[in-house]
Amino acid sequence: MHIGRTMKYYGAQVERYVTEHVVGPKVFPLCFTAASAIARWEMVRDMAIILWVFGMVLALQVGMKVEISTVDSQRFTDLVKDFHTLASFLVGFFVSACLQRWWGLRLTGIGGLWGNIDDLCMLIGCYFPRDDAADREVRDRVLRWGVLSHELVYKQAQNEVDISDLVDRGLLLEHERQLLEPLASRAMVIWAWMISYVGHLAFGDPSAGGSRLPMAVTVLPQIHGVCMKARDGLGILFTYTDTQVPFRYVHLISLIVWLHNFLQAANSAIVIRLAIEDGRTANILVEVLFLMCYPLVFLGLINAGASMLNPLLDTTDIDIPRGAFSYYMLKENGAFFKGSCMPTGPPYGAPPVVRVDARKGPDLNTALNSAIA
Repeated sequence: MHIGRTMKYYGAQVERYVTEHVVGPKVFPLCFTAASAIARWEMVRDMAIILWVFGMVLALQVGMKVEISTVDSQRFTDLVKDFHTLASFLVGFFVSACLQRWWGLRLTGIGGLWGNIDDLCMLIGCYFPRDDAADREVRDRVLRWGVLSHELVYKQAQNEVDISDLVDRGLLLEHERQLLEPLASRAMVIWAWMISYVGHLAFGDPSAGGSRLPMAVTVLPQIHGVCMKARDGLGILFTYTDTQVPFRYVHLISLIVWLHNFLQAANSAIVIRLAIEDGRTANILVEVLFLMCYPLVFLGLINAGASMLNPLLDTTDIDIPRGAFSYYMLKENGAFFKGSCMPTGPPYGAPPVVRVDARKGPDLNTALNSAIA
């Protein structure tokens, strides 16, 4: 993690920034930071292509002694203005759609998963609060599997098959890796494990650590509901990442932007040549600003929008800070356990000691029959 005066980075991702600095006069020096949409190699390459087109058109005019009337120059300028209006309209909608897609993925996808991990850990901390090895094992496993699911989301989004690094980091056990590695949708499989594990805690073999969930008949459906909501969040998340914005839409907008930029370069070459011949220095300076600003703005917007389409790639500053989020999940839920479980919590005193028979819960058939009666 790197913390600067304006931005806080986790790896290559911007985790947080000072809004007052971004909207104030510091906006200009921030153009040269790694997080800027302008200071990127792709932008330098694209602007170099546009300047090359400008130079070629200007050289051809001078070399071939092309005569261009003021009327023809004005008609060409009007064509560039038409493309400028069209590109502004389409790029505005494109960037807005990309931003909404980015926020939806963060809010309902990652946010939905994170929120249900928190809910599950609070419930587990409530029902397994004792300071003994058995309850600590339950709490640790549920939290570890929750964060593991979050990490596997990025693996799947990046088409990364190898998960051995998760074993090295302590989020995945070796026998779990062997079971998980040949499977698809690994992040969702974790929640299938979670449901199965909670079922074991409710009605499993007591000698293997089962039948320990208090009030199992009512608590088990509650916990299963949380697990299924977490899987729903993953489903929404992968709907975003696996379904791209239609190719024709993105291609058409990019084509219009690039045509505008080439036309702007050619028009600037014509205007600057006529201004040089007439000795109009002010016109030259103004046209240089048009040549540099318009393509730079359009390219910056379209590249920023494209970068927001899949923020799980973990390679650019727009991407979601994966490692920071996993760290916060561990700290947040660890605080839940520490605050509500022995020996440090809860604040009202020792948590209730549930009798063994109450922890097992009544027989399920008996309870259902009683409810029906």
